[in-house]
Amino acid sequence: PIRSPLAPTLLLTGVVPQESSIFKSSLIPLRLTFKTANGGTSKMIFKKGDDLRQDQLVIQMVSLMDRLLKLENMDLHLTPYQVLATGQDEGMVEFIPSSPLAQIISEHRSITSYLQKFHPDEDGPFGITAQCLETFIKSCAGYSVITYIMGVGDRHLDNLLIRDDGCLFHVDFGFILGRDPKPFPPPMKLCKEMVEAMGGT
Repeated sequence: PIRSPLAPTLLLTGVVPQESSIFKSSLIPLRLTFKTANGGTSKMIFKKGDDLRQDQLVIQMVSLMDRLLKLENMDLHLTPYQVLATGQDEGMVEFIPSSPLAQIISEHRSITSYLQKFHPDEDGPFGITAQCLETFIKSCAGYSVITYIMGVGDRHLDNLLIRDDGCLFHVDFGFILGRDPKPFPPPMKLCKEMVEAMGGT
């Protein structure tokens, strides 16, 4: 067995080809599923063509802010996933099971109906369990502030993801510290679908 580059305590014994795939993205990153020594699996993404050193920096800042906020008893349900740059334009990223906002909106019409599917509650707000809605709102707030402070650019519905438990998180930090491929970007990404899921303005 070899140690996982993202989690050295995890021992990998092989690849599961049936559960590995290629993402439909311009840089065609690989999603690899590995067998672990304890009988489980570990999923990670290998990317070539992106400078993951920036992603690593942003994620380190997210985990630092997460720890500082938790010290003040504020758990904003952030998702600081593991990133390891193995070169100037390649590296590994931990795979977090989730769906991009673009896909959620095209398949479910709204974030609310997507969350209702996983956490239905007739008595809860908008037919969702209160816990799930609170998780979504807190993670939205956390990432809005963090992406604003870090000046994260190039935000669109494909790099905003939601986990089944309602946690929203950002991926792909190719543009930071105020840089953005589009002119006059908004200071933070808070689209109408996200606001509607919280109950509207």
